[in-house]
Amino acid sequence: MMSKFPRRMVRFGKDESGAAFIYFTMTLPVLIALTSMAVDLGYVWYVKTRLQVAADMGALAGASKLYTDNAKAVTDLATTYVNSNLPSDWTGGGKTTASGKPKIECLTTISNMGLTCSSLSGGNALRVTVNAKAPLFFATMLGFKSINLSAEAMVTGGGSAPPPLNVAIVLDATASMAQSLGTSCGSLTSPKKVECASLAAKTLMTKLWASVDQVALYAYPAFDTASKDIITCKTGASGSANWINYSTLTSTPNYRLVDFNDTFTDKGTPPTTGLDVTNPLVKAFGKTPTAAPKNDTTTCNGLNSAAIGVGTSIADAIVQAQNDLIAANDALVAKGEPKRQNVLIVLSDGDANGNSKSLLSANPPDDFRPGTDLYGKTSSSWVVDVHRMMDQCQAAVTAAKAAAATGTWVYSIAFAAPSTAKGSCFTDRPVTTVIKTATSTPALTSADNIVTTRSCSSSNKCKAIASAPTSQITSTIKAQVASTSQVAVTTWGKTIVTTCTKPDGSTSGTCTTTLTPSKVQTDTYDLTKYDTTACATMRAIASDPSKFYSTDGNTKCASSANPNFTDLVKIFNNVAASIMKKRRIPSSTT
Repeated sequence: MMSKFPRRMVRFGKDESGAAFIYFTMTLPVLIALTSMAVDLGYVWYVKTRLQVAADMGALAGASKLYTDNAKAVTDLATTYVNSNLPSDWTGGGKTTASGKPKIECLTTISNMGLTCSSLSGGNALRVTVNAKAPLFFATMLGFKSINLSAEAMVTGGGSAPPPLNVAIVLDATASMAQSLGTSCGSLTSPKKVECASLAAKTLMTKLWASVDQVALYAYPAFDTASKDIITCKTGASGSANWINYSTLTSTPNYRLVDFNDTFTDKGTPPTTGLDVTNPLVKAFGKTPTAAPKNDTTTCNGLNSAAIGVGTSIADAIVQAQNDLIAANDALVAKGEPKRQNVLIVLSDGDANGNSKSLLSANPPDDFRPGTDLYGKTSSSWVVDVHRMMDQCQAAVTAAKAAAATGTWVYSIAFAAPSTAKGSCFTDRPVTTVIKTATSTPALTSADNIVTTRSCSSSNKCKAIASAPTSQITSTIKAQVASTSQVAVTTWGKTIVTTCTKPDGSTSGTCTTTLTPSKVQTDTYDLTKYDTTACATMRAIASDPSKFYSTDGNTKCASSANPNFTDLVKIFNNVAASIMKKRRIPSSTT
Protein backbone atom coordinates (compact mmCIF):
# COMPACT_ATOMS: atom_id res chain seq x y z
CA MET A 1 0.00 0.00 0.00
CA MET A 2 1.32 3.40 -1.06
CA SER A 3 1.94 5.73 1.85
CA LYS A 4 0.18 9.08 2.05
CA PHE A 5 3.32 11.10 1.38
CA PRO A 6 4.07 9.73 -2.06
CA ARG A 7 0.45 10.10 -3.03
CA ARG A 8 0.52 13.74 -2.00
CA MET A 9 3.67 14.29 -3.99
CA VAL A 10 2.01 12.86 -7.10
CA ARG A 11 -1.00 15.16 -6.67
CA PHE A 12 1.30 18.15 -6.18
CA GLY A 13 3.16 17.37 -9.37
CA LYS A 14 -0.09 17.35 -11.32
CA ASP A 15 -1.48 20.58 -9.75
CA GLU A 16 -0.87 23.66 -12.09
CA SER A 17 -2.79 26.21 -10.12
CA GLY A 18 -0.71 29.44 -9.48
CA ALA A 19 1.61 28.89 -12.46
CA ALA A 20 0.40 32.07 -14.18
CA PHE A 21 1.44 34.10 -11.19
CA ILE A 22 4.91 32.68 -11.45
CA TYR A 23 5.13 33.47 -15.14
CA PHE A 24 3.79 37.01 -14.57
CA THR A 25 6.30 37.56 -11.81
CA MET A 26 9.11 36.41 -14.06
CA THR A 27 8.05 38.59 -17.07
CA LEU A 28 7.01 41.67 -15.12
CA PRO A 29 10.41 43.35 -15.36
CA VAL A 30 10.39 42.85 -19.13
CA LEU A 31 6.88 44.27 -19.44
CA ILE A 32 7.82 47.25 -17.31
CA ALA A 33 10.90 47.85 -19.45
CA LEU A 34 8.93 47.65 -22.71
CA THR A 35 6.21 49.94 -21.39
CA SER A 36 8.81 52.39 -20.17
CA MET A 37 10.50 52.31 -23.55
CA ALA A 38 7.16 52.91 -25.30
CA VAL A 39 6.44 55.88 -23.07
CA ASP A 40 9.88 57.36 -23.66
CA LEU A 41 9.77 56.71 -27.41
CA GLY A 42 6.29 58.20 -27.64
CA TYR A 43 7.45 61.33 -25.88
CA VAL A 44 10.53 61.55 -28.10
CA TRP A 45 8.28 61.27 -31.17
CA TYR A 46 5.99 63.97 -29.76
CA VAL A 47 8.92 66.31 -29.15
CA LYS A 48 10.36 65.62 -32.61
CA THR A 49 7.00 66.40 -34.24
CA ARG A 50 6.64 69.66 -32.33
CA LEU A 51 10.17 70.64 -33.33
CA GLN A 52 9.44 69.99 -37.02
CA VAL A 53 6.23 72.03 -36.90
CA ALA A 54 8.09 74.89 -35.23
CA ALA A 55 10.90 74.73 -37.80
CA ASP A 56 8.41 74.70 -40.68
CA MET A 57 6.40 77.63 -39.34
CA GLY A 58 9.51 79.65 -38.55
CA ALA A 59 11.01 79.07 -41.99
CA LEU A 60 7.79 79.90 -43.83
CA ALA A 61 7.23 83.07 -41.82
CA GLY A 62 10.80 84.31 -42.04
CA ALA A 63 11.09 83.53 -45.76
CA SER A 64 8.13 85.81 -46.45
CA LYS A 65 10.36 88.75 -45.44
CA LEU A 66 13.51 87.75 -47.33
CA TYR A 67 12.81 90.22 -50.13
CA THR A 68 11.12 92.93 -48.10
CA ASP A 69 13.20 93.42 -44.96
CA ASN A 70 16.71 93.20 -43.57
CA ALA A 71 18.38 90.09 -42.21
CA LYS A 72 17.63 90.85 -38.56
CA ALA A 73 13.93 91.32 -39.26
CA VAL A 74 13.86 87.99 -41.11
CA THR A 75 15.55 86.00 -38.35
CA ASP A 76 13.59 87.76 -35.60
CA LEU A 77 10.29 86.88 -37.28
CA ALA A 78 11.40 83.29 -37.79
CA THR A 79 12.41 83.01 -34.13
CA THR A 80 9.07 84.45 -33.02
CA TYR A 81 7.17 81.85 -35.02
CA VAL A 82 9.41 79.05 -33.76
CA ASN A 83 8.75 80.04 -30.16
CA SER A 84 5.01 80.47 -30.72
CA ASN A 85 4.80 76.92 -32.05
CA LEU A 86 6.59 75.36 -29.07
CA PRO A 87 4.91 74.66 -25.72
CA SER A 88 5.38 77.61 -23.40
CA ASP A 89 6.64 75.40 -20.56
CA TRP A 90 9.64 74.06 -22.49
CA THR A 91 11.91 76.25 -20.46
CA GLY A 92 14.16 73.90 -18.56
CA GLY A 93 14.04 72.92 -14.91
CA GLY A 94 13.83 69.24 -15.72
CA LYS A 95 11.49 69.90 -18.64
CA THR A 96 12.14 69.91 -22.38
CA THR A 97 14.24 72.85 -23.56
CA ALA A 98 14.18 74.00 -27.20
CA SER A 99 15.62 76.84 -29.27
CA GLY A 100 15.54 77.85 -32.95
CA LYS A 101 18.46 78.96 -35.10
CA PRO A 102 17.40 80.76 -38.32
CA LYS A 103 20.06 81.21 -41.01
CA ILE A 104 19.73 83.16 -44.27
CA GLU A 105 21.42 81.45 -47.20
CA CYS A 106 22.22 82.25 -50.83
CA LEU A 107 21.74 79.02 -52.77
CA THR A 108 23.28 78.71 -56.22
CA THR A 109 20.67 76.19 -57.32
CA ILE A 110 17.85 78.60 -56.55
CA SER A 111 19.72 81.58 -58.07
CA ASN A 112 20.08 79.67 -61.32
CA MET A 113 16.31 79.23 -61.34
CA GLY A 114 15.87 83.01 -61.30
CA LEU A 115 15.47 83.77 -57.59
CA THR A 116 18.58 85.84 -56.97
CA CYS A 117 20.14 86.95 -53.71
CA SER A 118 19.62 90.65 -54.49
CA SER A 119 17.19 90.90 -51.61
CA LEU A 120 17.32 93.24 -48.63
CA SER A 121 18.29 90.28 -46.46
CA GLY A 122 21.05 89.15 -48.82
CA GLY A 123 19.69 85.66 -49.43
CA ASN A 124 17.15 83.65 -51.37
CA ALA A 125 16.37 80.96 -48.78
CA LEU A 126 15.98 80.61 -45.04
CA ARG A 127 17.13 77.58 -43.07
CA VAL A 128 15.67 77.11 -39.58
CA THR A 129 17.10 74.52 -37.21
CA VAL A 130 15.34 73.82 -33.93
CA ASN A 131 17.26 71.91 -31.25
CA ALA A 132 15.81 70.41 -28.08
CA LYS A 133 16.94 68.46 -25.05
CA ALA A 134 14.12 66.16 -23.97
CA PRO A 135 14.13 64.40 -20.57
CA LEU A 136 13.54 60.66 -20.47
CA PHE A 137 11.38 59.10 -17.79
CA PHE A 138 11.99 55.39 -17.31
CA ALA A 139 15.23 55.23 -19.26
CA THR A 140 16.87 57.00 -16.34
CA MET A 141 16.93 53.61 -14.62
CA LEU A 142 19.32 52.54 -17.36
CA GLY A 143 21.39 55.69 -17.01
CA PHE A 144 19.83 57.72 -19.86
CA LYS A 145 18.51 60.96 -18.42
CA SER A 146 17.79 62.91 -21.65
CA ILE A 147 18.12 62.88 -25.42
CA ASN A 148 19.16 65.61 -27.90
CA LEU A 149 16.77 66.12 -30.82
CA SER A 150 16.66 68.48 -33.80
CA ALA A 151 14.47 69.38 -36.78
CA GLU A 152 15.28 71.47 -39.84
CA ALA A 153 13.34 73.25 -42.57
CA MET A 154 14.46 75.36 -45.53
CA VAL A 155 12.16 77.59 -47.55
CA THR A 156 12.85 79.77 -50.60
CA GLY A 157 12.07 83.46 -50.50
CA GLY A 158 9.76 83.26 -53.49
CA GLY A 159 9.65 79.99 -55.30
CA SER A 160 11.86 77.58 -57.15
CA ALA A 161 9.45 77.88 -60.07
CA PRO A 162 6.86 80.50 -61.04
CA PRO A 163 3.20 79.52 -61.22
CA PRO A 164 1.38 79.62 -64.58
CA LEU A 165 0.74 83.31 -65.29
CA ASN A 166 -0.59 85.76 -67.86
CA VAL A 167 1.39 88.95 -67.20
CA ALA A 168 0.55 92.36 -68.70
CA ILE A 169 3.21 95.04 -68.13
CA VAL A 170 1.99 98.62 -68.66
CA LEU A 171 4.81 101.18 -68.87
CA ASP A 172 4.74 104.96 -69.00
CA ALA A 173 6.36 106.30 -72.21
CA THR A 174 5.33 109.93 -71.80
CA ALA A 175 7.35 113.13 -71.56
CA SER A 176 8.41 112.77 -67.93
CA MET A 177 10.06 109.42 -68.68
CA ALA A 178 12.66 111.18 -70.84
CA GLN A 179 13.96 113.01 -67.77
CA SER A 180 17.15 111.97 -66.01
CA LEU A 181 16.54 109.87 -62.93
CA GLY A 182 19.31 111.65 -61.06
CA THR A 183 20.33 108.52 -59.17
CA SER A 184 21.37 104.96 -59.90
CA CYS A 185 19.03 102.25 -61.11
CA GLY A 186 20.37 98.73 -60.84
CA SER A 187 23.58 98.73 -62.89
CA LEU A 188 22.78 102.11 -64.48
CA THR A 189 24.14 105.44 -63.25
CA SER A 190 21.82 108.44 -63.68
CA PRO A 191 19.83 106.94 -66.56
CA LYS A 192 16.70 108.37 -68.10
CA LYS A 193 13.57 107.21 -66.33
CA VAL A 194 12.48 105.16 -69.33
CA GLU A 195 15.84 103.34 -69.35
CA CYS A 196 15.42 102.48 -65.68
CA ALA A 197 11.87 101.25 -66.23
CA SER A 198 12.93 99.11 -69.20
CA LEU A 199 15.78 97.50 -67.26
CA ALA A 200 13.54 96.83 -64.26
CA ALA A 201 10.83 95.20 -66.37
CA LYS A 202 13.47 93.18 -68.20
CA THR A 203 14.78 91.98 -64.84
CA LEU A 204 11.30 90.71 -63.99
CA MET A 205 11.36 88.72 -67.23
CA THR A 206 14.42 86.79 -66.03
CA LYS A 207 12.33 85.38 -63.17
CA LEU A 208 9.58 84.02 -65.43
CA TRP A 209 9.54 80.82 -67.48
CA ALA A 210 8.15 80.77 -71.00
CA SER A 211 7.15 77.16 -70.36
CA VAL A 212 4.41 78.29 -67.95
CA ASP A 213 4.15 82.09 -68.32
CA GLN A 214 3.21 84.46 -71.13
CA VAL A 215 3.88 88.20 -71.08
CA ALA A 216 2.52 91.17 -73.05
CA LEU A 217 3.89 94.72 -73.09
CA TYR A 218 1.79 97.89 -73.17
CA ALA A 219 2.84 101.54 -73.34
CA TYR A 220 0.97 104.81 -73.26
CA PRO A 221 0.44 106.82 -75.32
CA ALA A 222 -0.24 104.34 -78.11
CA PHE A 223 2.12 103.90 -81.04
CA ASP A 224 1.23 103.21 -84.66
CA THR A 225 2.10 99.89 -86.29
CA ALA A 226 5.29 101.15 -87.91
CA SER A 227 6.48 102.54 -84.58
CA LYS A 228 5.90 99.22 -82.83
CA ASP A 229 8.15 97.57 -85.41
CA ILE A 230 10.79 100.26 -84.81
CA ILE A 231 10.65 99.85 -81.02
CA THR A 232 10.99 96.05 -81.27
CA CYS A 233 13.68 96.39 -83.97
CA LYS A 234 11.78 94.28 -86.47
CA THR A 235 13.85 93.46 -89.54
CA GLY A 236 13.50 96.23 -92.11
CA ALA A 237 11.98 98.76 -89.69
CA SER A 238 13.65 102.16 -89.50
CA GLY A 239 12.96 105.75 -88.52
CA SER A 240 11.57 107.30 -85.36
CA ALA A 241 8.59 106.17 -83.33
CA ASN A 242 5.37 108.16 -83.78
CA TRP A 243 2.69 108.09 -81.14
CA ILE A 244 -1.08 108.26 -81.54
CA ASN A 245 -2.92 111.02 -79.73
CA TYR A 246 -5.20 110.07 -76.86
CA SER A 247 -8.23 111.20 -78.81
CA THR A 248 -9.21 108.29 -80.96
CA LEU A 249 -9.60 107.64 -84.65
CA THR A 250 -12.16 104.99 -85.58
CA SER A 251 -11.59 103.08 -82.35
CA THR A 252 -9.59 103.16 -79.15
CA PRO A 253 -5.85 103.27 -79.89
CA ASN A 254 -3.98 100.01 -79.44
CA TYR A 255 -1.66 100.40 -76.45
CA ARG A 256 -0.23 96.90 -76.87
CA LEU A 257 3.36 96.99 -78.14
CA VAL A 258 3.97 93.23 -77.96
CA ASP A 259 1.21 90.63 -77.82
CA PHE A 260 1.27 87.80 -75.28
CA ASN A 261 4.57 86.07 -75.80
CA ASP A 262 5.71 82.67 -74.52
CA THR A 263 9.01 82.39 -76.40
CA PHE A 264 11.09 84.91 -74.43
CA THR A 265 13.04 81.99 -72.94
CA ASP A 266 13.47 78.37 -73.92
CA LYS A 267 10.92 75.86 -72.64
CA GLY A 268 13.21 74.39 -69.98
CA THR A 269 12.12 74.14 -66.36
CA PRO A 270 14.01 76.22 -65.51
CA PRO A 271 15.14 77.84 -68.78
CA THR A 272 18.75 76.97 -69.57
CA THR A 273 19.70 79.86 -71.86
CA GLY A 274 18.19 82.92 -70.18
CA LEU A 275 16.27 85.54 -72.14
CA ASP A 276 16.15 85.14 -75.92
CA VAL A 277 17.78 88.34 -77.20
CA THR A 278 16.14 87.90 -80.62
CA ASN A 279 12.65 87.91 -79.12
CA PRO A 280 10.64 91.12 -79.81
CA LEU A 281 9.50 91.34 -76.20
CA VAL A 282 13.07 91.19 -74.91
CA LYS A 283 14.27 93.66 -77.56
CA ALA A 284 11.55 96.13 -76.59
CA PHE A 285 13.18 96.45 -73.15
CA GLY A 286 16.43 97.67 -74.69
CA LYS A 287 20.14 96.96 -74.74
CA THR A 288 21.05 97.08 -71.06
CA PRO A 289 21.83 93.62 -69.65
CA THR A 290 20.25 92.49 -66.41
CA ALA A 291 22.09 90.88 -63.52
CA ALA A 292 20.73 87.49 -64.58
CA PRO A 293 23.14 84.55 -64.85
CA LYS A 294 22.79 84.55 -68.64
CA ASN A 295 23.82 87.31 -71.05
CA ASP A 296 20.70 89.14 -72.23
CA THR A 297 22.24 92.16 -73.95
CA THR A 298 20.35 93.08 -77.12
CA THR A 299 21.28 95.35 -80.03
CA CYS A 300 17.89 97.06 -79.86
CA ASN A 301 17.32 100.34 -78.03
CA GLY A 302 13.65 99.49 -77.61
CA LEU A 303 11.47 101.80 -75.54
CA ASN A 304 14.53 103.72 -74.36
CA SER A 305 14.21 106.12 -77.29
CA ALA A 306 10.43 106.28 -77.28
CA ALA A 307 9.59 108.64 -74.41
CA ILE A 308 7.83 111.54 -76.06
CA GLY A 309 6.37 114.93 -75.30
CA VAL A 310 2.88 114.08 -74.20
CA GLY A 311 1.08 113.88 -70.91
CA THR A 312 -0.20 110.84 -69.07
CA SER A 313 -3.50 109.03 -69.55
CA ILE A 314 -3.53 105.62 -67.88
CA ALA A 315 -7.11 104.40 -67.81
CA ASP A 316 -7.52 103.21 -71.41
CA ALA A 317 -4.22 101.31 -71.33
CA ILE A 318 -5.34 99.50 -68.15
CA VAL A 319 -8.71 98.66 -69.73
CA GLN A 320 -7.10 97.20 -72.84
CA ALA A 321 -4.52 95.22 -70.86
CA GLN A 322 -7.24 93.72 -68.65
CA ASN A 323 -9.42 92.85 -71.65
CA ASP A 324 -6.43 91.14 -73.26
CA LEU A 325 -5.72 89.19 -70.06
CA ILE A 326 -9.26 87.83 -70.09
CA ALA A 327 -8.95 87.00 -73.79
CA ALA A 328 -5.65 85.21 -73.13
CA ASN A 329 -7.33 82.88 -70.64
CA ASP A 330 -10.25 82.33 -73.01
CA ALA A 331 -7.75 81.29 -75.69
CA LEU A 332 -6.12 78.82 -73.30
CA VAL A 333 -9.48 77.27 -72.44
CA ALA A 334 -10.30 76.98 -76.14
CA LYS A 335 -7.12 74.91 -76.55
CA GLY A 336 -8.10 72.65 -73.68
CA GLU A 337 -5.62 74.21 -71.24
CA PRO A 338 -6.45 75.49 -67.75
CA LYS A 339 -6.77 79.19 -67.01
CA ARG A 340 -3.78 81.02 -65.53
CA GLN A 341 -3.52 83.68 -62.87
CA ASN A 342 -3.76 87.13 -64.48
CA VAL A 343 -1.20 89.71 -63.34
CA LEU A 344 -1.30 93.41 -64.29
CA ILE A 345 1.74 95.59 -63.50
CA VAL A 346 1.26 99.35 -63.95
CA LEU A 347 4.18 101.79 -63.76
CA SER A 348 3.55 105.54 -63.83
CA ASP A 349 4.09 108.81 -62.02
CA GLY A 350 0.30 108.71 -61.64
CA ASP A 351 -0.31 112.32 -62.63
CA ALA A 352 -2.98 111.72 -65.28
CA ASN A 353 -3.16 114.83 -67.45
CA GLY A 354 -3.58 113.50 -70.98
CA ASN A 355 -5.71 114.92 -73.76
CA SER A 356 -5.81 114.74 -77.53
CA LYS A 357 -2.62 116.75 -77.95
CA SER A 358 -1.31 116.25 -74.43
CA LEU A 359 1.00 119.23 -74.58
CA LEU A 360 2.29 121.74 -72.08
CA SER A 361 3.65 124.33 -74.52
CA ALA A 362 2.37 126.48 -77.38
CA ASN A 363 4.67 124.80 -79.92
CA PRO A 364 3.97 121.07 -79.79
CA PRO A 365 6.54 118.72 -81.30
CA ASP A 366 3.95 117.02 -83.49
CA ASP A 367 2.66 120.16 -85.22
CA PHE A 368 3.72 118.68 -88.53
CA ARG A 369 3.57 115.06 -89.50
CA PRO A 370 6.73 113.93 -91.33
CA GLY A 371 6.68 115.06 -94.95
CA THR A 372 3.52 117.14 -94.63
CA ASP A 373 2.42 120.58 -93.58
CA LEU A 374 -0.64 119.27 -91.81
CA TYR A 375 -1.15 120.19 -88.20
CA GLY A 376 -1.28 117.04 -86.13
CA LYS A 377 -2.83 113.81 -87.37
CA THR A 378 -5.84 114.14 -89.68
CA SER A 379 -8.73 111.85 -90.43
CA SER A 380 -12.26 112.30 -91.70
CA SER A 381 -13.39 109.92 -88.95
CA TRP A 382 -11.59 111.61 -86.07
CA VAL A 383 -13.49 111.13 -82.84
CA VAL A 384 -12.79 112.59 -79.42
CA ASP A 385 -14.49 111.93 -76.12
CA VAL A 386 -14.02 115.22 -74.32
CA HIS A 387 -15.35 113.66 -71.12
CA ARG A 388 -12.16 111.58 -71.00
CA MET A 389 -10.36 114.76 -70.07
CA MET A 390 -12.29 114.82 -66.80
CA ASP A 391 -11.35 112.90 -63.65
CA GLN A 392 -8.48 111.08 -65.32
CA CYS A 393 -6.86 109.93 -62.08
CA GLN A 394 -10.12 108.48 -60.81
CA ALA A 395 -10.71 106.88 -64.21
CA ALA A 396 -7.42 104.99 -63.85
CA VAL A 397 -8.41 103.80 -60.36
CA THR A 398 -11.84 102.71 -61.59
CA ALA A 399 -10.27 100.71 -64.43
CA ALA A 400 -7.83 99.02 -62.04
CA LYS A 401 -10.55 98.18 -59.50
CA ALA A 402 -12.63 96.59 -62.26
CA ALA A 403 -9.63 94.45 -63.20
CA ALA A 404 -9.05 93.40 -59.58
CA ALA A 405 -12.72 92.46 -59.23
CA THR A 406 -12.18 89.71 -61.82
CA GLY A 407 -9.34 88.21 -59.77
CA THR A 408 -6.45 89.94 -61.53
CA TRP A 409 -3.50 90.77 -59.29
CA VAL A 410 -2.89 94.47 -59.94
CA TYR A 411 0.57 95.74 -58.99
CA SER A 412 1.07 99.50 -58.96
CA ILE A 413 4.53 101.09 -59.07
CA ALA A 414 4.65 104.83 -58.40
CA PHE A 415 7.68 106.27 -60.17
CA ALA A 416 8.36 109.60 -58.44
CA ALA A 417 4.62 110.26 -58.13
CA PRO A 418 3.71 113.71 -56.75
CA SER A 419 2.19 113.45 -53.31
CA THR A 420 0.77 116.97 -52.98
CA ALA A 421 -2.77 117.62 -54.14
CA LYS A 422 -1.87 121.12 -55.24
CA GLY A 423 0.44 119.88 -57.95
CA SER A 424 -1.19 116.79 -59.42
CA CYS A 425 -4.35 115.29 -60.92
CA PHE A 426 -5.72 118.67 -61.97
CA THR A 427 -8.38 117.07 -64.21
CA ASP A 428 -10.00 115.67 -61.05
CA ARG A 429 -10.70 119.19 -59.74
CA PRO A 430 -13.99 121.08 -60.15
CA VAL A 431 -14.27 122.40 -63.72
CA THR A 432 -16.12 125.20 -65.49
CA THR A 433 -16.80 124.65 -69.19
CA VAL A 434 -17.38 127.29 -71.88
CA ILE A 435 -18.16 126.31 -75.50
CA LYS A 436 -17.74 128.80 -78.36
CA THR A 437 -19.06 128.46 -81.91
CA ALA A 438 -19.62 130.89 -84.76
CA THR A 439 -23.12 131.67 -83.44
CA SER A 440 -22.59 131.44 -79.69
CA THR A 441 -22.18 134.26 -77.23
CA PRO A 442 -19.34 134.92 -77.02
CA ALA A 443 -18.62 133.81 -80.59
CA LEU A 444 -15.43 132.51 -82.17
CA THR A 445 -12.92 135.14 -83.30
CA SER A 446 -9.55 135.08 -85.02
CA ALA A 447 -8.01 134.89 -81.55
CA ASP A 448 -9.27 131.32 -81.38
CA ASN A 449 -7.30 130.30 -84.46
CA ILE A 450 -4.37 127.97 -83.89
CA VAL A 451 -1.28 129.35 -85.61
CA THR A 452 2.05 127.55 -85.78
CA THR A 453 5.26 128.33 -87.64
CA ARG A 454 8.08 126.04 -88.69
CA SER A 455 11.38 126.39 -90.50
CA CYS A 456 11.73 124.61 -93.82
CA SER A 457 14.48 121.99 -94.04
CA SER A 458 15.74 119.22 -96.29
CA SER A 459 13.63 116.71 -94.38
CA ASN A 460 10.51 118.92 -94.23
CA LYS A 461 10.54 121.26 -97.20
CA CYS A 462 8.32 124.26 -97.76
CA LYS A 463 4.84 123.36 -98.98
CA ALA A 464 1.95 125.79 -99.23
CA ILE A 465 -1.63 124.52 -98.80
CA ALA A 466 -4.34 126.93 -99.90
CA SER A 467 -7.15 125.18 -98.05
CA ALA A 468 -7.48 121.75 -96.46
CA PRO A 469 -10.86 120.85 -94.95
CA THR A 470 -10.46 118.70 -91.88
CA SER A 471 -12.35 117.35 -88.92
CA GLN A 472 -9.31 117.71 -86.70
CA ILE A 473 -9.54 117.96 -82.97
CA THR A 474 -6.71 119.09 -80.77
CA SER A 475 -6.42 119.81 -77.06
CA THR A 476 -3.83 121.88 -75.29
CA ILE A 477 -3.17 122.18 -71.58
CA LYS A 478 -2.11 125.71 -70.76
CA ALA A 479 0.15 126.82 -67.94
CA GLN A 480 -1.27 127.26 -64.48
CA VAL A 481 -2.60 130.69 -63.60
CA ALA A 482 -1.16 131.82 -60.26
CA SER A 483 -1.47 128.22 -59.02
CA THR A 484 -5.22 128.74 -58.74
CA SER A 485 -6.51 127.47 -62.08
CA GLN A 486 -5.49 125.52 -65.13
CA VAL A 487 -7.08 125.64 -68.55
CA ALA A 488 -7.47 122.94 -71.18
CA VAL A 489 -8.66 124.01 -74.61
CA THR A 490 -10.19 121.54 -77.06
CA THR A 491 -10.53 122.77 -80.63
CA TRP A 492 -12.64 121.21 -83.38
CA GLY A 493 -10.87 122.09 -86.64
CA LYS A 494 -12.63 123.46 -89.71
CA THR A 495 -10.03 124.62 -92.23
CA ILE A 496 -6.24 124.53 -92.42
CA VAL A 497 -4.28 127.01 -94.55
CA THR A 498 -0.49 126.95 -94.89
CA THR A 499 1.55 129.81 -96.37
CA CYS A 500 5.32 129.84 -96.83
CA THR A 501 7.90 132.58 -97.35
CA LYS A 502 9.67 130.49 -100.00
CA PRO A 503 8.39 128.41 -102.95
CA ASP A 504 7.35 124.79 -102.53
CA GLY A 505 10.35 122.51 -102.20
CA SER A 506 12.60 125.12 -100.63
CA THR A 507 14.81 123.99 -97.77
CA SER A 508 14.95 127.45 -96.19
CA GLY A 509 12.34 129.96 -95.18
CA THR A 510 9.31 129.43 -92.94
CA CYS A 511 5.78 128.10 -93.24
CA THR A 512 2.85 129.27 -91.16
CA THR A 513 -0.16 127.01 -90.64
CA THR A 514 -3.48 128.44 -89.46
CA LEU A 515 -6.28 126.22 -88.18
CA THR A 516 -9.66 127.97 -88.14
CA PRO A 517 -11.89 126.16 -85.65
CA SER A 518 -15.59 125.42 -85.84
CA LYS A 519 -15.91 124.95 -82.08
CA VAL A 520 -13.71 125.55 -79.05
CA GLN A 521 -14.31 124.12 -75.59
CA THR A 522 -12.47 125.73 -72.69
CA ASP A 523 -12.31 123.82 -69.41
CA THR A 524 -11.06 125.79 -66.42
CA TYR A 525 -10.05 123.63 -63.46
CA ASP A 526 -10.13 125.10 -59.95
CA LEU A 527 -6.77 124.18 -58.43
CA THR A 528 -7.75 125.54 -55.04
CA LYS A 529 -10.13 122.60 -54.53
CA TYR A 530 -8.06 119.53 -53.74
CA ASP A 531 -9.39 116.10 -54.53
CA THR A 532 -6.69 113.48 -55.02
CA THR A 533 -2.99 113.19 -55.76
CA ALA A 534 -0.86 111.23 -58.18
CA CYS A 535 0.55 109.21 -55.28
CA ALA A 536 -2.91 108.43 -53.94
CA THR A 537 -3.95 107.39 -57.45
CA MET A 538 -1.13 104.89 -57.78
CA ARG A 539 -1.80 103.55 -54.28
CA ALA A 540 -5.47 103.04 -55.13
CA ILE A 541 -4.65 101.30 -58.42
CA ALA A 542 -3.02 98.39 -56.53
CA SER A 543 -5.43 95.56 -55.78
CA ASP A 544 -4.21 95.48 -52.15
CA PRO A 545 -1.59 97.38 -50.11
CA SER A 546 1.02 94.63 -50.49
CA LYS A 547 1.02 95.24 -54.25
CA PHE A 548 1.82 98.96 -54.07
CA TYR A 549 5.43 100.12 -54.45
CA SER A 550 6.93 103.58 -54.63
CA THR A 551 10.39 104.81 -55.57
CA ASP A 552 9.97 107.42 -52.85
CA GLY A 553 9.94 104.62 -50.29
CA ASN A 554 8.80 105.78 -46.89
CA THR A 555 9.16 109.53 -47.48
CA LYS A 556 7.01 111.60 -49.84
CA CYS A 557 4.92 108.80 -51.33
CA ALA A 558 5.01 106.02 -48.79
CA SER A 559 4.25 102.36 -49.32
CA SER A 560 3.24 100.98 -45.95
CA ALA A 561 3.77 97.37 -47.04
CA ASN A 562 7.03 97.89 -48.97
CA PRO A 563 8.75 100.95 -47.47
CA ASN A 564 12.29 99.67 -48.00
CA PHE A 565 12.22 99.58 -51.80
CA THR A 566 13.22 102.67 -53.74
CA ASP A 567 15.38 101.19 -56.52
CA LEU A 568 13.13 100.26 -59.43
CA VAL A 569 15.08 97.11 -60.31
CA LYS A 570 14.75 95.85 -56.73
CA ILE A 571 11.06 96.70 -56.80
CA PHE A 572 10.51 94.51 -59.86
CA ASN A 573 12.62 91.78 -58.26
CA ASN A 574 10.34 91.92 -55.25
CA VAL A 575 7.24 91.81 -57.43
CA ALA A 576 8.63 88.62 -58.96
CA ALA A 577 9.31 87.15 -55.52
CA SER A 578 5.82 88.01 -54.32
CA ILE A 579 4.22 86.42 -57.38
CA MET A 580 6.04 83.17 -56.72
CA LYS A 581 4.90 81.03 -53.82
CA LYS A 582 7.27 80.15 -51.00
CA ARG A 583 8.37 76.54 -51.30
CA ARG A 584 9.89 73.95 -49.00
CA ILE A 585 13.12 72.62 -50.46
CA PRO A 586 15.44 69.83 -49.30
CA SER A 587 17.84 70.92 -46.57
CA SER A 588 20.69 69.52 -48.65
CA THR A 589 20.11 72.09 -51.45
CA THR A 590 23.19 74.19 -52.20
